[in-house]
Amino acid sequence: MDGSTSAYVGACRKDIPYPSVSHESVPSLIDNLVSALYGSITKTVVNRRVQWNIPCDPNNTATILGVARNAGEGLLCYFIRAFNETNTGGATYHGSFVGPLTGAVTGNVTGNVTGTASAIPDLIVSTAKIQDGAVTSAKIAANSVTAAKLGTNEQKQICKAWINFSGNQTAVTSKSYTRTTTTVTVTSVAHGLATGNTIVVSSATDTGINGTVIITVTGVDAFTFVTAATGANGTLSYTLTIRSSYSVSSITRNGTGDYTINLSITMADLNYVMVGSNSYALTTIGSSSGILAPYTKTTTTCRILTNAGNTPQESQEVDVVIFGN
Repeated sequence: MDGSTSAYVGACRKDIPYPSVSHESVPSLIDNLVSALYGSITKTVVNRRVQWNIPCDPNNTATILGVARNAGEGLLCYFIRAFNETNTGGATYHGSFVGPLTGAVTGNVTGNVTGTASAIPDLIVSTAKIQDGAVTSAKIAANSVTAAKLGTNEQKQICKAWINFSGNQTAVTSKSYTRTTTTVTVTSVAHGLATGNTIVVSSATDTGINGTVIITVTGVDAFTFVTAATGANGTLSYTLTIRSSYSVSSITRNGTGDYTINLSITMADLNYVMVGSNSYALTTIGSSSGILAPYTKTTTTCRILTNAGNTPQESQEVDVVIFGN
């Protein structure tokens, strides 16, 4: 094999006639070469049979950097080919790489690449090179994908805010509660609430708990919330408002079927889009759904109307999603 055109890049050359004049005998040259490739070879006689002991077994199946060994390939030439292929991107790199990563990354990389963010250059990966299901939420750190890392079209495809709230905001009255410093525990049989719900609380006996709070459910008949002030035990009334939301700070009921959604973000302009629906009764099969109509908008609020046959309607559930620049 001509090494100048092979994977060995000239390191292992083809056989050439041995010179007629040399300072080293042929047996000595062969002995030195074999020792360099395989180490010190010894022999023993067992049961009148000669056994050769080669420290570097050329038939060993271990691999270097994931590069397979060719049949009959010498150890030195195998080392050279494995490192050459890996450095030129011609082979798969297996395992973990720790340290600075500079320049272009070519070929296939499997395993973990770790290091500081500044040491890892920007990489362009096409969808054709990403295996289906390979990128999961467990592999993406929270808040690591920012708007700056997304293209303009991708940013527009992601909703800016959403909310699921109760349009039928009827107060539940005269529920007893106890206090442990700033933690309030409310007893309300079969309350039907969920952890994370937002309620509006009102108490005549302890005004320190009045306002909008987020609850934690501790049982089917009890839930808790935290206030800034401390006080005594007493009774309260509460109204369910927001079940769950994103980029929404609160909801204001202006009248029957008339609500203002208060955003916790500022929209780029007034040309954003609101889409949604509302259902009159969640527990009734075939319950009617009304029409959700935008009313007025600012960059931080949007007012909507829920109607049924041009008549304002308070629905059990109202869902709104907002898209925009």
